[in-house]
Parts: sequence; structure tokens; C-alpha cells
Amino acid sequence: MRYKSCPAQFKAIDEAQGIFEALVAVFDNIDRCGDRIHKGAFAKTLTKWAESGDPIPVIYSHNWDNIDAHIGEVLEATETAEGLLVRGQVDLEEDPARRVFKRMQRRTLKEFSFAYDEVVSELTDQGDKAEWRYINELRELELYEVGPTLVGMNPDTQLIAAKNALKAGATGYTEIQQIHDLAIALGAKASPGGTGPDGGESAPDKDEAGDGKSSGEAGILAVRIAAEMIDEGFVER
Repeated sequence: MRYKSCPAQFKAIDEAQGIFEALVAVFDNIDRCGDRIHKGAFAKTLTKWAESGDPIPVIYSHNWDNIDAHIGEVLEATETAEGLLVRGQVDLEEDPARRVFKRMQRRTLKEFSFAYDEVVSELTDQGDKAEWRYINELRELELYEVGPTLVGMNPDTQLIAAKNALKAGATGYTEIQQIHDLAIALGAKASPGGTGPDGGESAPDKDEAGDGKSSGEAGILAVRIAAEMIDEGFVER
């Protein structure tokens, strides 16, 4: 299972009932993973959901194993020219869901994510002069859930794996290494002139990854991730 997110075009339709609309996936856009979702990619899975009679869950930040993160359901999902548009309802009778909805309205939660599996995809070569030479064309996807998320980012699966490792206690070397690698990938750096974990000098404050992201941006992202993990109880204040 994979996860993909984008800045949501969110609109509260009925604030009293917790009903909202959000564009949770964008078509024909090459994302940071080199994926491009094509119109029609959700057609079969939406039909299957409709035939099942079950609603698509709305889950905050993919926390399937946290019942409080199951904040609502999708009332309607359709493919538009832009992407996957959902109309959903948050269960305002539940306190955690109500708090999430307030943050959605305030735009402090302004990204949506969805969980999926690739069913039909192909790798296309755009030529050596293209920004992305090889594009993963996503032509059919299996949709599992959608939901708002504080940190909409890629690499998507790595963040979920690291969260799960933290929740489990991360006692094993593999889990700890995963968390370390994720932190580095997100731009985590020690303070300039300080001492690193091996007793040596810490890394200078610069774009060592060569991805064009300044340490300032990385710092903001790190703060957002830390805030989410604290809010969800993965780490203590």
C-alpha cells in the first residue's frame, strides 16, 4: 500500500453537519516521486466501492489502528477534469473528529492524502532532456481511504513506516536506522559547530542533499513533523 498527498482545494459545504469537499488527487501532474495519475485511474475502484455499499473511510493521517483517527466517511467521490473530488462528512459528535474539522476550516490542516495500490501502471521514457526522464504513469489505482494530513509529503511510505516504528518502541536496529534515514532525508542536521552523534563535528548548515531545499525549509518541515508526532502521542513533549 502506498500514500500520496497534495494541497487540498478544501471547502466546507455544511459546517453544522461537518460536510466538506476536497480535491484529494490531481490528474496529469508529475509529483515529487515521478508519478503521474491519469484521468480514469479511480474509475473501477469507485465503482467497486459504490457496489459494495460501504463508504470510503476518512482517516486522519492514515492512522488505521487509532479509532479516534477514523473521523468520517466519503459521501460521494467523482473524477473531474482536475482530479479526484470527494464530498465527505466528519463525525462532529466525536471530539477528535470535531477538532480535526476545526483545523481544516482554519486551514492549519490544508493537505489531503489517500491510500492506494497500483493496479495498472507503466514506466515511460521522456528523453534525457526532460526534467523527469522516467515517469511512472498511474492508469488504474485501488483506493482504500482518504483524509486530511498535517504533513503532506513524499517519500510517503517512509513516514508511515517511521511512525509505526516509533509507536512500537523502535527497539530494533532496523527500525532505529529507518527513523535516522528518514530524518536525514527530510533535511535534519545538527547545529553548526556542535557535536555529532559520533562525537565529531556536526554537519554544516547547508543543502548537503543537493535537492535545492534550504535548511530553513527543512527546519520548518521538521517542526511540522514533530508537532504531528507529539499531537498523535508518538513522542512526549
